[in-house]
Amino acid sequence: MTEKAVESNVRTLVVDDAAFMRKALVNVLSSQDGIEVVGVARHGREALDAIKELKPDVVTLDVDMPIMDGITAIKHIMIRNPVPVVMVSGLAHEGRIAYEALRLGAVDFFPKPSGTISENMEDEGVRLAKTIRSAASVNLSAMVRARKRVERQGVQGVTLCTSGPVRSALLVLATHGACAKLFRLMHGVPPVKHGAIWAVVDLPEGVVRSCSEQVEESLGWQVSTGFVPGPAAGTCCFCPVDTGLIEESSCHASYESGAEERIADGPTIQEITGVLAERFQDSLLIVVLGGDETLSDAPLLNAAENGADILVLAPERSVKGGLARKLISKRAATVAIREQELWDRIQRFFRQSALKARAADSSGK
Repeated sequence: MTEKAVESNVRTLVVDDAAFMRKALVNVLSSQDGIEVVGVARHGREALDAIKELKPDVVTLDVDMPIMDGITAIKHIMIRNPVPVVMVSGLAHEGRIAYEALRLGAVDFFPKPSGTISENMEDEGVRLAKTIRSAASVNLSAMVRARKRVERQGVQGVTLCTSGPVRSALLVLATHGACAKLFRLMHGVPPVKHGAIWAVVDLPEGVVRSCSEQVEESLGWQVSTGFVPGPAAGTCCFCPVDTGLIEESSCHASYESGAEERIADGPTIQEITGVLAERFQDSLLIVVLGGDETLSDAPLLNAAENGADILVLAPERSVKGGLARKLISKRAATVAIREQELWDRIQRFFRQSALKARAADSSGK
């Protein structure tokens, strides 16, 4: 099963226990092109019945509800009647909750407007409608929950070289609902002494920041939020981006040896890729876990010309495989059929990079 083409209105079920918020969401979504609200529910149990009866394309789901909360509901939804879920909650900045929802397979986590009816509700409605339309076309068969805890065999007591140089870089594109796959990757690939991960996600920065502590505790990698060109080894930098800003750039960054400053205000995928390609060259591996066809492949192709390798999860295994298909059609990427194969290739890359770095150090003595 691949992504579903969205040719008609996206049939949406709104789930929230507050009557005023249900009404507000229905009103604002109904005014958006391409969205049809087909029903509402007051809690998770009603949502399960409504999904079975109405068969919506997307569900917006609150977290804090009576009878059955949103986290419990998403567990049942993904087992009984899988459907793309966008969390719409005032608890977006609660790290444990945001992480758990994304881990269980939510496509996105959208912060609910605060107060009664927010003055910017119309603007928020435009953004939410865009999120819902994107969620409607995900590949549901690829929505697999990530494990909750680190339970690796043979890697207990991994020592992180926090003061050593990062000699190899893994750039992971995990946009358009691929966060659960990113968490699974971080579970499958233990931290390494001379490597780091830069993970590009299209979630709100506040949500990403709130998840950081929980991700670090559960998956074993040190975590930072925002693009840091020179992190400590064993770190994963979560880089929130606006995937609509992939062609134009408002800031121009270049890497300088030893630089620790964050690139100003929201770098694009193009900038992140360019900086890492310039610094690491053939010690950069780019992994595409998700991304639709609207994403430009030009930054990745440019990095490949500079020596980087590109590895993509097979499109049929991706939540959105449009970007992977473009790269495959140009013979610019190696394809991993299964996630385990992807993890094995990444670990092989880190091992080979470490051997190459040691050889270079020895020859320089």
